[in-house]
Amino acid sequence: FSASDATSGLASVILYYADDGSTFSQVADLTSGVSPYSWTVPSDDTTTAKLRLIAIDNAGNSTTVDSNTFTVDSTAPSALSLAFTTPGDFGTTSASLALSKTAANSVTITGCSGDAVKMLLKEVDTTEGTAPSTPTAPTSTDVGWISCAATSTWTAVTGDGEKSYFAWAMDASGNVSAVSNTLTLVIDPTSPTLSLTSCNSANLAVAGGTSDRKSVV
Repeated sequence: FSASDATSGLASVILYYADDGSTFSQVADLTSGVSPYSWTVPSDDTTTAKLRLIAIDNAGNSTTVDSNTFTVDSTAPSALSLAFTTPGDFGTTSASLALSKTAANSVTITGCSGDAVKMLLKEVDTTEGTAPSTPTAPTSTDVGWISCAATSTWTAVTGDGEKSYFAWAMDASGNVSAVSNTLTLVIDPTSPTLSLTSCNSANLAVAGGTSDRKSVV
C-alpha cells in the first residue's frame, strides 16, 4: 500500500476487515507502517470477506479504498479411510491388523472428496505388539502430497517387520484433515526355524512275541 498527502500531511491510515464484506472492524493502524504489511486473517469461513484502507489527512479529508471480495476457508476436509486390499496370502486379517508373508500387499485409500485436492499416506515402522503412535500431522508444504482420487491403492514396502499406515487430506487453502483410521501390517516373509535335536527309538516286547517301535523326538 501507499498513502501520502502533500498539503497537510497524513493524520492516520487504518486497515479494516469485514468477513461479511460490509461490517468492518479495525485490524491495524498503518499510519507509521511499512508496506507490505502482513496480517493473519481470522479463522472464518466466508466467501464475502473484504479489506478496507482509510487514509485521513490533517485537514480532515479522507480517502477509502476497498479490496475485492475474497474467500476465507478455515475448515479442513473430512478424514480419509484406509482398508487393506486383501491378497490371497494374508495369514490373518482384521479391520486394522494384517499378517502377511509377502510385501505385495496393498492399502486402499478412500474419502478424498468434497473440497479436498491432495492426499498423503505415511508408512511408519512400528514395534510389534505395541499400539502405534500417530505421527505428527503433515503441513501443506511437506513432500509426499499427491492429487486426490476417489479410490487409490498404495503398495507396502518390502522387508520383515511391523508397519503402520496413516493418511491425511488437504484442501486448496492448505487446511489438513484429521488423521485417518490406522492400519497395521506385519510383513513376515521368513519361514520359521525348525531343527531335529534327537530321535531315540526303543523296542518294546508285547504279547505274542511281536515288537512295537516307539520313537521319542
